[in-house]
Amino acid sequence: MGLALLLPALAGCYPSYSAKSITTRVLYSETKTPIQGVIDVAYWGLETQNGPTADLMLLESTTDSFGTNADPSPSFWSSQ
Repeated sequence: MGLALLLPALAGCYPSYSAKSITTRVLYSETKTPIQGVIDVAYWGLETQNGPTADLMLLESTTDSFGTNADPSPSFWSSQ
């Protein structure tokens, strides 16, 4: 019985990380027309006051016919 009461309390002990989604748009500088097929790389890393500590996620995608790309809002959890 004691273990059954303890498990729900331990479920939230791991740190979690989240970030807002990122939307990008790529245009030709001279004509302001969208560029399709541009590779977009989004990187999320964890840093402390001592510097970088961990790589969390790396996403790669390409822009659509409007030159737009939306990387989803990532959600991370850690078991450390």
